[in-house]
Amino acid sequence: DTDQTFGASLTLTEVELPPEVWMMADPSNALPHDPVTAELDVSGVGKLFVDLMDEEEMTTLGMTGGVPGEVSKLVIEKLLISAAGATIAADADLDVDNSAQSIFDPDMPAFGGTANLRLTGVTGLIDKLSQMGLIPPGPAMMASGMAKQLGKVETGPDDLSADIVLTKEGSLTVNGNPIPLQ
Repeated sequence: DTDQTFGASLTLTEVELPPEVWMMADPSNALPHDPVTAELDVSGVGKLFVDLMDEEEMTTLGMTGGVPGEVSKLVIEKLLISAAGATIAADADLDVDNSAQSIFDPDMPAFGGTANLRLTGVTGLIDKLSQMGLIPPGPAMMASGMAKQLGKVETGPDDLSADIVLTKEGSLTVNGNPIPLQ
């Protein structure tokens, strides 16, 4: 019934795909065949409305479309995804106002906070995936262009960072530049 702290983490480090999988996904050998790493470390504050281990309560919840609880604070201590020559690293600190409605989705509560994002090799990977026909050229150009336009160049043109601030009222800035959402 009261707010409690929680935390969870998931780590997959240096997972290597067999050559047969790479042959199916990348027959022309256009991508770096680096091992895959994925790490997620989250913590926060929230409360449960039901006992997650009670099968009857969970069945009732599933039939009524209710929610098992609510989160009032979410901290992404670490998000790291590294594969095919690209790396995405991020952290975030978000506060959730469960009494207000999100501007993004009326079924979601309002939330706001900060996030830090670092993309290394991502625009190059998008370009390669487009050349391979895995991403249509239009969306690939749009994604790369937006990343380059909004990101702050760090050590080179394909090493970008972004400091993101979102208010619960829907004001968004990326590296200090306002982004219209409506």
